[in-house]
Amino acid sequence: MCGVMLAAHLAAGAHVAITLLGYPAHLALKARHKPLSVHASPYAGSVSVVLTARNEGPRIALKIRDILSQQGGHRLLELIVVSDGSTDDTVAQARAFRDPRVRVLDLPPQGKSSAIASAIPHAQGEIVVFSDLRQRFEPHVFSALLAPLSDPTVAVSSCALSLPDAKSAGLYWRYERALRIHESRTGSVVGATGALYAIRRSHLRAPSAGCLLDDVSIPMDAALQGGRVVLAEDAIVQDVEADPAHEQARKIRTISGTFQLLTMRPELVDPFKNPLVGRFVLHKLSRLLLPLSLATLLVTSAALAATLSPYGMISLHAQLAFWALAFLASKGLSLGRLGRIAQAFASLQWATLQGALRFVRGDLAWTPT
Repeated sequence: MCGVMLAAHLAAGAHVAITLLGYPAHLALKARHKPLSVHASPYAGSVSVVLTARNEGPRIALKIRDILSQQGGHRLLELIVVSDGSTDDTVAQARAFRDPRVRVLDLPPQGKSSAIASAIPHAQGEIVVFSDLRQRFEPHVFSALLAPLSDPTVAVSSCALSLPDAKSAGLYWRYERALRIHESRTGSVVGATGALYAIRRSHLRAPSAGCLLDDVSIPMDAALQGGRVVLAEDAIVQDVEADPAHEQARKIRTISGTFQLLTMRPELVDPFKNPLVGRFVLHKLSRLLLPLSLATLLVTSAALAATLSPYGMISLHAQLAFWALAFLASKGLSLGRLGRIAQAFASLQWATLQGALRFVRGDLAWTPT
């Protein structure tokens, strides 16, 4: 029995180590020694922008101005504002713009992916840009975002989202952004940042109705067609960290959306169809199993400690101390950077469990967060 416990312990530990440290370290070394460059240059082609909104009356006008005032060599053909069942003045605010490039689609509520699918036939630009509402844009962010698309091997270019580092979500996103940078420098990123990304219209396929992760499904479709998905490191978009409940809701929706993709897009785990299958598994799917491996580590450490194994006792006490640190930090105690890291990690594992439960319940309706 002790041998079985040790084997399970080592397997769970290997999974956690590879997912959190091994895969990022491998990419970091590869990015340093064998980078795959992007031949970026100012982009002068035509661009369409799709902006989906539901009850965004207070913010829609500012966002439209941000987009219309973007500087650079690109030609903005149209800004398509898609109202997904708005009941406030979102549509009126958008239609108040007299700029002929602003087009408004007033649709019944159907979810973001369906709203995007409705807008795609209207987009005539060589490049189609998708954007969220809550972030503000500096005047040159489009120029930086579009530059990688001058390279014919690149099909999707994503912004580099920046969050404050002081809170737990900022710490997590700093880790996530570093991983995406290394993926981009060595080939392709698994998905894009929904705040702002651009795709060649030739590679654009509408997401399936009800898809929660359009910013993963759309870029992965481009990858399936052989295009690179890169991160434009100079296209920095500053986000504002929302309250913890809001951030947790976003994590849960993202995780339930990842489970959904497995059933909706089985070709993403087919090595004969998806050139990024290894990255998709290690970046996205492996994380879904972390709560199981962490629980296995804790239980097997306790079992080994019961045999008076020095390793088992050290492992058990180290894990209990980590989870205690996370708990105390979640209660507002100031425990420094390590406390914030522990809290962010524990919060993500809890969100994974909640996201899995949401998927099992079939609670996959899209709602703005």
